[in-house]
Amino acid sequence: MSTTSTERPTKIITADALPYLEYLRQVWLHRHVLHALFLRDIKQQYVQTRLGLLWAVVKPLVIVSVFSILFSYLMNIKTGNYPYLLFALSGHLSWNLFSSIVNNGMGAVKSNSGLIRKMSFPLLILPILAIANALTEWLVTFGLLVLLMLIMGVLPPVQVVFLPIAVLINVLLAAGIILWMNVTSIRFWDLNHILPSLIGMGIWLTPVFFPVTLIPTEFLWLANLNPMTGVLNLYRWALFNEAFNLVAIAWTTFLALATTLSGIYFFKEREGEMIDYL
Repeated sequence: MSTTSTERPTKIITADALPYLEYLRQVWLHRHVLHALFLRDIKQQYVQTRLGLLWAVVKPLVIVSVFSILFSYLMNIKTGNYPYLLFALSGHLSWNLFSSIVNNGMGAVKSNSGLIRKMSFPLLILPILAIANALTEWLVTFGLLVLLMLIMGVLPPVQVVFLPIAVLINVLLAAGIILWMNVTSIRFWDLNHILPSLIGMGIWLTPVFFPVTLIPTEFLWLANLNPMTGVLNLYRWALFNEAFNLVAIAWTTFLALATTLSGIYFFKEREGEMIDYL
């Protein structure tokens, strides 16, 4: 007499890290977690306020207006063939995307320890969440930049089609930092207090609100070592046809790819260790 087997396939759980393709597949399968967390953050940050997403317009507009008065009118700094307000806003657009990802994503694993204890999902979703939140604000601010360009009669050059590449490098540069920071700061939490201070000082060492032409020639090599110099140059080349700084852009692209790829490897390999330290 034959019997029908009701045995289910056995799922074996080990401490070994998943292969890369399988790990990325798990991230994709858990995209609903990313979607739910993204909506939660948007509601917390914008929906419960009176102005909502308009804060993403008001904040940069106030900041660049102050710097426009300081640098353009009081110090008479020239930015070429387009208004200083657009120069400052494009700089803020790029820098704020970088700083928002780093500041909000560097302790993403530690700050979501309660959620991680309640449910199982690939921790890579948390750095991706920080990127998604920052890109949402970037889109609103970019809309403001486009509107001001239209009002001021500034049309972008043909190389504006390369702007998505500038944004991608911008994101990868920040992504590499937060991937490394989440792994290292889980044991050394003091790093989460040090890095924001460095980011705060870094804006004054980066041509965000001042043109690179103000830097003495003998110090240009130092400016080019700053990876955000290349990102800003790529933005302004794509939007306003500024001179293309091949050295700075090549260096920035290399750093962005190197830190992100190594960061993904390091993050995936240490994911189990991070959970143990929560």
